[in-house]
Amino acid sequence: MRRPSHPGRPWYRPSPVRTAPNIAAPHDSAPAEFKTPPLARPNAPPAPCRGVFSRAPPTPFRRTHPVTTRHEILVALRVIDEHRYQRYRDAMTPILHAMGGRFRYDFRVAETLTGDTPEPPNRVFVLSFPDAATKDRFFSDPAYKAARTEHFEPSVGGATVIAAFDIADPL
Repeated sequence: MRRPSHPGRPWYRPSPVRTAPNIAAPHDSAPAEFKTPPLARPNAPPAPCRGVFSRAPPTPFRRTHPVTTRHEILVALRVIDEHRYQRYRDAMTPILHAMGGRFRYDFRVAETLTGDTPEPPNRVFVLSFPDAATKDRFFSDPAYKAARTEHFEPSVGGATVIAAFDIADPL
């Protein structure tokens, strides 16, 4: 391959036809690679740019599978007795799993910067349910209520539901 005559302009190629300074070369004498193809329609708009920074027009998103949603609640607690609270979690987790629920996130919080509770929470978690009706069934279940009365109420100083929302089911 021949080096370009202008290193700063790699696209520049000198004309292959040498002519006198005031005599123009006939258009047909140029090689085919240098000829500009005629437009299909004389008044057609130019073709869209397909360079590095151009983008194809957006295509509509089509789902190939149905989207399922889950109902989730974000809860903050002030746990005052860790051992008794762990017994509560051990008692309620099988009930939660039997109804299709789970702990999606669970955190121990070291520092609370702002909040609307009188005492800062030290536990934050997200409970995830198949739907809101299942959440209501879970919290009204007699076995859950017994575990809550026996272990939760003496071990927790305060509880706040920060948010309840429906989201697309994460895969």
